[in-house]
Amino acid sequence: MKLTALFLLLLPFAETVLTRKIPQNLQSFLDGYKSGKCPTELKSGFRFSDNQAKSARYCATSDRKFLWLAGPKSLADMDIDCDGANRSAGGCANDPTGQSVTAFQDRVAKFGIEDLDSNKHSYIVFGNQGYSPSFDPTQSGVPELGLAVVVCGGQFFYAVWGDTNGGTLVGEASISLATACFGSGMTGNSGHSDTDVLYLVFTGNRAAANSTVDWKAQTFQDFEDSLEPFGRPLLEEVCAGYADGGGCSGGDGKKSAGARVIWGDAMIGYPLVFILGAAGGWIFFRIF
Repeated sequence: MKLTALFLLLLPFAETVLTRKIPQNLQSFLDGYKSGKCPTELKSGFRFSDNQAKSARYCATSDRKFLWLAGPKSLADMDIDCDGANRSAGGCANDPTGQSVTAFQDRVAKFGIEDLDSNKHSYIVFGNQGYSPSFDPTQSGVPELGLAVVVCGGQFFYAVWGDTNGGTLVGEASISLATACFGSGMTGNSGHSDTDVLYLVFTGNRAAANSTVDWKAQTFQDFEDSLEPFGRPLLEEVCAGYADGGGCSGGDGKKSAGARVIWGDAMIGYPLVFILGAAGGWIFFRIF
């Protein structure tokens, strides 16, 4: 049997989620900052949960090209945001705090959609406006609906900045992104509490998502896929020099930034793993 035929035969037995293998340059950045290092502290006094001290902060590289969230000795957690269109659908049915709109409803309307949909759109929640302390990412060069890279659960995804935080809480993402990161256990009332998530946000007009993105996508996968051509050049800027607190002096995101790993849903009896080369030149599969 040909390999292609075998792939097509086996694939229907697993509900798959396509994920992205972390490229070397992004892994170097993660390793350099996962301990909470913060070269430029933009604002502090935030927290990841209600019972935590206000020790979380917004950080930036020394050249302020990239922003992220960090704790004193960690990165961030991932709570669930169900705001916007279809806010009570799917895993958001038990969300006690969902709002009917996101912060950028007016902005996404020009792309022909009512609002962002947490069940379909890969987005993060960033910024705390109208509270004390507050932080407005646009004042640090982050464009509304700007591109972000989220490293979670040993993989990474592209996302957009799609909403802002209430109060002083930080570390939140759409339920579709959280599910891609950590599986079907994510709900509107149950997120990922470990502070090991990197929300890497890009600054400058070059990071502003535009009409080339498939805003009308019907699935998380289709929307996230549409961010890849736009986000990959930005991801290639994250080179190894940043891990040492400096600027761009090495690293290579071009070779693997688009590599795909297909994970079968572990909830079914026959999980499958397929690894596809970025150039489509090789494939590995395993049944276990």
